[in-house]
Amino acid sequence: MLAVRELTKRYGDRTVVDGLTFTVEPGRVTGFLGPNGAGKTTTMRVLLGLAAATSGEALVDGRAYRDLPRPALRVGAVLPSGPAHPGRSARAHLRAKAASVGVPRDRVEEVLEQAGLAGAAGRRVGGYSLGMRQRLGVADALLGDPGVLLFDEPVNGLDLDGVRWMRGLMRRMAGEGRTVFVSSHLMSEMEAVADHLVVVGRGRLITDAPLSEVIGAWSRTHVEVRTPDTGSLGECLAALGPRVRVEAGAGLLRVFGPSAAEVGDLAHGAGVRVHGLLTREASLEQAYLELTGGAVEFASAEGAR
Repeated sequence: MLAVRELTKRYGDRTVVDGLTFTVEPGRVTGFLGPNGAGKTTTMRVLLGLAAATSGEALVDGRAYRDLPRPALRVGAVLPSGPAHPGRSARAHLRAKAASVGVPRDRVEEVLEQAGLAGAAGRRVGGYSLGMRQRLGVADALLGDPGVLLFDEPVNGLDLDGVRWMRGLMRRMAGEGRTVFVSSHLMSEMEAVADHLVVVGRGRLITDAPLSEVIGAWSRTHVEVRTPDTGSLGECLAALGPRVRVEAGAGLLRVFGPSAAEVGDLAHGAGVRVHGLLTREASLEQAYLELTGGAVEFASAEGAR
């Protein structure tokens, strides 16, 4: 488990992380979301011992990273900077790391195969594409077969096949009971892979909840009704009480609250003609924008509107 408790990190007079508290449990993929400057990368750096907390703590299995015995066997991380010197081959890099952390040498070939790099393992990393370097980062993270995995923008540079592979990898790792913590700006990826979300803004916690709850509570799922009798149907819907909200347009009603079946039955009972009935599903992107609208540090004038 990862545990962040009242974590604060300041750089001079600037507070990047401000009293942040949450936990990341094993057996599921936890997405870490927030606008630019929200403190996500800093939080991950403190978890990995790459930055010191000003106050509070960030723990891996109840210990600070620096206090873990053989941390490479406990925690693996995929970071944007990449793990390898450009002049080394992927195989040479992984063999050197294996020797330093006490991993059997044959494990190197296993993770190269797992990351899809077996055919390019002898090439220098400096000649790798961005997607290949990302795959090498995964091989590096998996080398010690850790129980905790942190991913920072994991699909950066990957093609469609690579994105599908990365999704499958994260789901598989969580399915094996590992702790998987993923930071990303891509809402479609988080919606496809995450079970739980931690959302931050301006260094503070906004929400810590299952993905389905975040979408359900913060987005605008509704029923779209096309009818020439918007006035009549609107009056019938209003009679259902405060649980129903209706937005009217030309020949169109957007109905929040009841299901499509309820709206259709109501229209039929009232003798109202309906030319179209559609449920507009909620999306994580909508929920995220609702959640973080007041926590965006670098907003354009159009974004503010």
